[in-house]
Amino acid sequence: MVTKNRTKTKLVCKGFIDESPETQNALLDKMGRKRNKERTQMTKEQLLSLWNADTWEVMSCGVYFTAHRADKELHINCNDYTEAEILAMPFWERLAQELDELDRQAHEILQKEFPDDEDIPGLALTDITIDKSGCYGTFSLCYDTGDSPAGELYLNVSFDEQFVPSPKVGYDTF
Repeated sequence: MVTKNRTKTKLVCKGFIDESPETQNALLDKMGRKRNKERTQMTKEQLLSLWNADTWEVMSCGVYFTAHRADKELHINCNDYTEAEILAMPFWERLAQELDELDRQAHEILQKEFPDDEDIPGLALTDITIDKSGCYGTFSLCYDTGDSPAGELYLNVSFDEQFVPSPKVGYDTF
């Protein structure tokens, strides 16, 4: 499943890789990172423990791991980021703590977009996508709705660095 999601995201949102320090700092600023030299970054083991994750894949196209929350798998796709960049992101603890509330907010937006769809309230969160290009905001909560005439359909709600959701629903098909 992780491979499928990686392919899914790469087809939809082709990020850029720019190794310049200026670009990296601008992106980290966008993600809410403070330039505090004394701040220590999270270790891989701490991040895996925080998310109760059992897989960790580092590839040239990003970092991917599978978390387990409330007896459900949650695929976390960090496209075009390095392991060091992922571990330096300051929002992991907040995202883990507020995920249920963010999921509730995303469902409200989905329900407004599809007021007559009876399946929206039961739609399970399947992925969190973080993409270096910013096409998913700071991060996006993604919901696999299953097959559609155009292919497998995912709905996503993007959030900014302040964890404010976009009122627009994103659509991805694969």
